[in-house]
Amino acid sequence: MFETLLTTPAITYILLGFLGLEAILLLLIWKYKTTGLPPLQILSFLGAGACFAVALGFALAGASSSFLGAALVAAFFFHVLDIYLRWIY
Repeated sequence: MFETLLTTPAITYILLGFLGLEAILLLLIWKYKTTGLPPLQILSFLGAGACFAVALGFALAGASSSFLGAALVAAFFFHVLDIYLRWIY
């Protein structure tokens, strides 16, 4: 069962769900305690992770390499944004 989960695109939905929960939790902490990462930094590093998860889903589904490449390029840009934001904050 676990092997089947790891070899189908369904794992992508689970990963994206956890990333969504993490985003909500971090944004609530920022809003009510004003500590932690600012929202743009949260978006940048979770955006990179989400794009990697989508790329994994594309790869497992056997989608076109164009879709896989687009997801990886988007992850790269989110990662560059994350590094940039860490340097200026």
